[in-house]
Amino acid sequence: MVEVDDSPASFLDGLESGWNGLVNFLAGALVVVGVLLPWAVVAGVVAVVVALAVRARRKRHPRRPGGVASAAQTPQPMVPTPASADDDETRP
Repeated sequence: MVEVDDSPASFLDGLESGWNGLVNFLAGALVVVGVLLPWAVVAGVVAVVVALAVRARRKRHPRRPGGVASAAQTPQPMVPTPASADDDETRP
């Protein structure tokens, strides 16, 4: 059995090995970007169409600021009640 030692023997060999690794990584990253780019364009077009549709719908049907509240939903003002003798007995 033959063992091959391809580890860098000097600083320059290590620098060259690191540079080649970086270049290979960037080349692979560019391939991934090239594969994903058409999908990103299609997703962007779909997002723009959805955003325009939502904007047009909101423009046709604006939200009412508070809506119309019925008499049952209208909050009543707080009116203080007079203190009674029963209140004093329940307090600790």
